[in-house]
Amino acid sequence: MTDGGKKMYYGGAWHDAIDGGYFDDLEPYSGSVFAKVPTGGPEDMAAAIKAAADAFPAWAQTTPSERAQLLQNAADIVKRRRDEIAELSARETGSTVPYSAFQQDLVANTLQQATGWVYLNKGEVLQSNQPHHTHSIGVRRPLGVVVSFTPWNGANILSWRAVISPVAAGNTVVIKPSEFAPVNAGILLAEIAEEAGFRLGSSTSSPTHRARLPPSPTSCLAVRTSVSST
Repeated sequence: MTDGGKKMYYGGAWHDAIDGGYFDDLEPYSGSVFAKVPTGGPEDMAAAIKAAADAFPAWAQTTPSERAQLLQNAADIVKRRRDEIAELSARETGSTVPYSAFQQDLVANTLQQATGWVYLNKGEVLQSNQPHHTHSIGVRRPLGVVVSFTPWNGANILSWRAVISPVAAGNTVVIKPSEFAPVNAGILLAEIAEEAGFRLGSSTSSPTHRARLPPSPTSCLAVRTSVSST
């Protein structure tokens, strides 16, 4: 098993489930307990969404260069922890260690590529029907809170893919990882984001067991869109 009970991350801090519940995250090969993970419910999801909504105004105002540096920091951490995370991924998801290591290389490369994506939110000068040589300007702005549903298969790379683009564009993200890989599909991302220096609430992880799935989190007014990475 890993280092005992895990926690979910939101609002810049690590939390138990509000009701104190945990479920066993099992290794598929051996059936042994890989980790104990908070059984997040509707109240936990609501708390994570609120934290992301509260963090959004300040995060949306960060400069492209600041977001690029944080993404590079995360890439450096993934490279440093490559072998460790590959072992964890293989144990939790049942993949081979070489495939899990391959995922870490993809994650690090994608994070490095995203350091350039922060400059892609370009506006447009539009034609206008108004007289006197007037024109209109279209400006792209961050949307708000994005909820990402992340899978157990290819847990590392697919989870990061559901997070990197929204965060690079200035949005905040809530991750709902698969209950079959809550560590590699969510908790590890929050660990790395915290160490990299991302602002409080810019990325949150709310593990939720299948038996306690809340009503659609996208029904919350604070959520502007959702992403399912497959």
